[in-house]
Amino acid sequence: MTSLDWVNPPIKYLNLGTGAAATLGDLLAMLGDSVQARIETMMCRTFGVEDYVEVRVGNGKSVLYLEHDPVRTLTSVVMDNVPVTSGLSTVYPIPRCVIHGNSAAIRLTDGSTFEGQVIVTYSAGLAEDGVPPADLVGAGVLWIAQLFKDRDRAGISTVTAGGQTMTVDRKVPPFVADAIAQHRRLVLPC
Repeated sequence: MTSLDWVNPPIKYLNLGTGAAATLGDLLAMLGDSVQARIETMMCRTFGVEDYVEVRVGNGKSVLYLEHDPVRTLTSVVMDNVPVTSGLSTVYPIPRCVIHGNSAAIRLTDGSTFEGQVIVTYSAGLAEDGVPPADLVGAGVLWIAQLFKDRDRAGISTVTAGGQTMTVDRKVPPFVADAIAQHRRLVLPC
């Protein structure tokens, strides 16, 4: 998991002051890593771009969907122990295998099909040019701030005092769920 700076944005949002990173940095980083892991799990995608090697069985089609997306780079494809030229469809001559238009798959450009054992080396993730989508990062910062504010009530679901009832909800906040819905992987189950 590529970890983002989950310390300084919540400090700024919560207006905790200049010394807060020294005293609260570890707590905010831990909350941030937990929030990021939960968001990534729910999206079936990662914020950062990660490298992957997949061993697949050919599907008899010219398009092969991969386990992770969006595919950012296609490093190599080997089909039945034979290397297949691979790369971007924007170079000439066009390689035999390229990233498919929806970036969740690869495509053979010569009319052939994926057969036998296929080994694909590639990178995939949401960060474009190293920057993950701003709406996800913003939702993560807000969720961290909410968890930070509720930190003294950890494990408490309902409190009644003086005739008033307060419930601390541990579910994913609606604003986070909305951001996740915009980036959730729909092509294949995660």
